[in-house]
Amino acid sequence: MTDDGYRVTGVRRAAVIALIAALTFWAFFQLSKLQVISEISPFAEDPVDAIGSFAFQIALVVGFLTLARSWRCRDDAASFSKGRLVIRGCTVVLVSIAATLLADAITEFQHPTWDVSLWGKLLILGLGVVAVPVFLGGLATINGITWLSPRSHPWRFSLLAALAVGLALGLAPVVLEGMPPSLAILVAVVLVFITGETAMAMLGFLLLGGYLGLRPPLRLRGRR
Repeated sequence: MTDDGYRVTGVRRAAVIALIAALTFWAFFQLSKLQVISEISPFAEDPVDAIGSFAFQIALVVGFLTLARSWRCRDDAASFSKGRLVIRGCTVVLVSIAATLLADAITEFQHPTWDVSLWGKLLILGLGVVAVPVFLGGLATINGITWLSPRSHPWRFSLLAALAVGLALGLAPVVLEGMPPSLAILVAVVLVFITGETAMAMLGFLLLGGYLGLRPPLRLRGRR
């Protein structure tokens, strides 16, 4: 199998965690329908509720299909396409859940419930519980793709991770406070965050990555 292929153990691990994320999400969605919770839930109404309704069905169906497909993968060229489909399935599961969590989080910030009652606090806790396997599934899915794996290509992974964090930090004020006065200001703010976060992250990775064992040591050209 080529370096850009898919490791069997990696795709199987990703499929298992993706299904766990789907089942956790389904359990949370069903519990949120309890009357004592739905009465205070800010995302119990459409369109946010509709997003969750479609998402958990997609996540469950694709999750079980992906897990079954992952166990048909072998370490040979013929299984390359199966590994690719497993990674795609994991991506669909995790993105569908993450989209719902994002919609729920935005609605929660707009209409907070954590200080309303104990049920409101449990609702927020539930979002956090669902987010954990989604995060772990994302890492496992990335590790299943060798060209993006932090083990095979630590520099590439770190760069993309820094870009993603910078983008998230730049867009966070928009989610919390609303759009700035103009699109130009928004673009400028996002670019500042992306540039700053990426530069600092890569500098830290250069200085400390080898010491912490996050990347292989740097080699001088011509040195063996």
